[in-house]
Amino acid sequence: MERLSGYEIIKPAKKIRVAFFSDILVKDYDGAIKTMYQLINRIPDDRFEYLFFCGVAPRHKFSYRVVRIPSAIIPFNISYRAALPGLAAKKLRRILNDFNPDVVHISTPSLLGFFGLRYAKEHQIPVLSIYHTHFISYMRYYFKNVPFLIKATESLIANLYRKFYNRCDLVYAPTDFMIKELVEHGISQKLLKQWHRGLDTGLFHPGRKDEAYIRSITGNEKPCLLYASRIVWEKNIETLFDIYDEAEAQQLDVNFIVAGNGVAEPEARERMKNAFFMGHLDQENLGKLYASADIFVFPSISETFGNVVVEATVSRVTVTESIVASSSMRSSNSKAVTDMEMHLESD
Repeated sequence: MERLSGYEIIKPAKKIRVAFFSDILVKDYDGAIKTMYQLINRIPDDRFEYLFFCGVAPRHKFSYRVVRIPSAIIPFNISYRAALPGLAAKKLRRILNDFNPDVVHISTPSLLGFFGLRYAKEHQIPVLSIYHTHFISYMRYYFKNVPFLIKATESLIANLYRKFYNRCDLVYAPTDFMIKELVEHGISQKLLKQWHRGLDTGLFHPGRKDEAYIRSITGNEKPCLLYASRIVWEKNIETLFDIYDEAEAQQLDVNFIVAGNGVAEPEARERMKNAFFMGHLDQENLGKLYASADIFVFPSISETFGNVVVEATVSRVTVTESIVASSSMRSSNSKAVTDMEMHLESD
């Protein structure tokens, strides 16, 4: 602040420059990226300047500068591409030097994440990360055909966690449960802080129930069971198939609706022949579908938070512990089907 002829001249504060590293920046690609965009969409442009580094760039109009890095498909999960910063290391360092970040934000302990971490440590820049994806729980699905490798790969991932997150200055996790699990894997508790989540109650609320909409999908008035998420093996969709098979065996007069897509979709269509597959839905239609369904079925045990569980709950679709199997909610398929019967009979 300066004075000039009796007047105070307030100089604008210097913007905080943030270098943001994320392998994928495609909006709504998965729950983790949806969460990232909750942050990105709320960046105060008068206080922050962001520079994004990614392997897969946004496909929509994006307000910030993006540096795209060569990438390759991940062999054991062809839905994703990993950025390969080693192929453009000199260029990336030059861009980072010119930008001169005050903070480095890293979304994932990937090759790109470790590149950003090394750069930050070399230049004494604080690093923050958000624990979006529980990769260690994916190993049982990625290596299900070679089960003797599961424990070894889980140990390798836990070691990677320690090397990455213990060098960050701050790591946000979505729940106390996930913080405890990270501590068990050797992450220093003093680095971990809970980042509480929210959602748009204008999109997700029971008043969005639309019986005509859901009947236009099914063509009947039977009760509807909904699965809404990516159709990938790490969502434990084998359990979804088992629940479907049990409901068919017991001749429950219900509809199964599947909203989402993914690498396991062809097999899901084959295994759930009478289900209604919606593909990827935008948030507007998804909110309407939640509120209009009767029961939400979500068998995943690999969630860090489970955005869809919260969305379904506030939409007042029935979500029970026996059907939901997220990080702290697990049970058997037969119990799930019994509870479905009880719910449907009570209606």
